Amino acid sequence: MSKLGIIKGDSNGNFMLKATTTVQQAVGYGMATREAAILMSYRIYENMK
Repeated sequence: MSKLGIIKGDSNGNFMLKATTTVQQAVGYGMATREAAILMSYRIYENMK
């Protein structure tokens, strides 16, 4: 998820497990995760043909 830019962590790239997030950030994470899941599903489907 870090490579895809879904979760970035702090300025050093470390995950901040106890950090809080705004509602807008959480919505963005959810949308990005859903889009990534759809793309992965599509790519798997295409490779099975």
